[in-house]
Amino acid sequence: MELEKTQTLETGFNNKKGFTLIELLITLVIIGIMSSMVFINFSTLNSVEARGKSFQRTFDFLAEESITTGNIIGWYANNDSESAYFISIDGLKMIDSLIEMPPSGFQDLLNYEKIFKSFDGNIYEIDDESNKQSPLIVFYPSGENSGGSLKIKRQDFVQIIHIGKNGVIEIEKAEY
Repeated sequence: MELEKTQTLETGFNNKKGFTLIELLITLVIIGIMSSMVFINFSTLNSVEARGKSFQRTFDFLAEESITTGNIIGWYANNDSESAYFISIDGLKMIDSLIEMPPSGFQDLLNYEKIFKSFDGNIYEIDDESNKQSPLIVFYPSGENSGGSLKIKRQDFVQIIHIGKNGVIEIEKAEY
């Protein structure tokens, strides 16, 4: 009887129930990798939403400014900057010299390709030379605007900001 007990122990048979240290470490590494992937996706979603809110704040401001002054305002953008001007029959007057426009985060988009599509179907690629003559969005004293979509091509996804004629902004994130 003594002989059988010794042979069983030499084969490595173990009656204990539980996990080895290696099994526990592998499980912890897998959980760590999965949680970091969730965190990265969540922070990307937050930045997309934050960008939409900052554009919402800027466009709400321009709409309110147009309503209170009774003037038509145009929003212009090129790759370097954005600006807003009063549009009048006898020329353009810059709104920036009168009041400061709230930041929309447009400066953070310098390295990305940006395409604006107006609701009348015109497509403008926003680069260094673009949009010096015509505004991308026009704000009317009635509270409406001309609307459009701003498509921002990032490294791993495309962000589309839809600006409704009533001033409502919707954000869409699309994969390539």
